[in-house]
Amino acid sequence: MATALPSMAMNELQDRRTSRLVLRRLTAIDAAAVLAIDTDPRTNAHRPGGPPSRTESELAFQEFLRCWQEYGLGYWAVELGGHVVGRCPRP
Repeated sequence: MATALPSMAMNELQDRRTSRLVLRRLTAIDAAAVLAIDTDPRTNAHRPGGPPSRTESELAFQEFLRCWQEYGLGYWAVELGGHVVGRCPRP
C-alpha cells in the first residue's frame, strides 16, 4: 500500500539564489525559452536520440506545469542575468 507524502506548504519552496544564478519555479511564461533550449541540437549533443520534436517538448513542458499545480513540485527554471538558460529538478 502506498503511503502519502506529507504535504509541503508552497512557501517552503522558495527561489534559490547564488552569486550568478536564480533557481525558481517554472511558469507558463518560460515556455518559449525552455522549448528553444530543449529542441536545440547543441543542447542535445550527447542525447542518443537527438533533440525531441517541438510537440514532444511542448507536451513535456505542460507536464512540468501540471506537476507544480497538482503536487507542488517540479522542474525549476535556471536564470542567468535575468534570462532562462535551462531547467533542473528541484534543488
